[in-house]
Amino acid sequence: MKFMNWFKYGMAVLVLSVTVMACVNDAEGLLEDDDIAELIENALNSKAGGFDAQLEDMLYLVENYQNQCGQSIDSTFEKEKGIGSIATYNYTYTWEGTVNCDSVNTPQDIDFTYTSNGTYSVPRMTSSDEGTYNMNVNGILPSATHYDITGSYTRVGTQTTKIRNELTFTATLGVTLTDLSIEKTSKDIASGSATFTVTGDTSGGESVSKEGSITYNGDNTVTVNLNNKDYTFDLD
Repeated sequence: MKFMNWFKYGMAVLVLSVTVMACVNDAEGLLEDDDIAELIENALNSKAGGFDAQLEDMLYLVENYQNQCGQSIDSTFEKEKGIGSIATYNYTYTWEGTVNCDSVNTPQDIDFTYTSNGTYSVPRMTSSDEGTYNMNVNGILPSATHYDITGSYTRVGTQTTKIRNELTFTATLGVTLTDLSIEKTSKDIASGSATFTVTGDTSGGESVSKEGSITYNGDNTVTVNLNNKDYTFDLD
């Protein structure tokens, strides 16, 4: 009987130890590819104040300055999506730009350098971040039917996931936009491609380094390829 009692006690301790260890592992958490995809989605879409929302301001500036040869651009936009929405954001974008001309003073393209600073909250993530952007907009001549945009940008911030373990991580997202074609009349994205890198650290001490590709599908969706897995989402 004593042996059986000790055996039962030992098994109880073992079960308790395994249970506690499982809870500790769950509490520490690990950053998953789905979290990285979520970070990139929010950096790209309009509902979190991402690059798609910035394109609206960029094209506004293009159409207001494209005929002003040599004109410098200096503008600030405050953009906010308020309380009550599933996704909210509050960003300040500070723009500078130059209209480039040829030898006979015909505008050819526009260079933009701008910054972003703010926060967003969506169902699966919150973020506080800032970004720096360098973009060139071609196709501003009246004969062109599309604007062609190339450039790069970097967003640095702290994110917290709202699912699983509410993991907090700092991340640097770098995007190189190799081509983005926007139809002038509709302002719809016709096509585009980019590459990205993500580096950072989690609150649990995990280091992260990822890279992949971004494809604009021409139907208001974008596909992110990460570790040979595709994530497709809407830009609105």
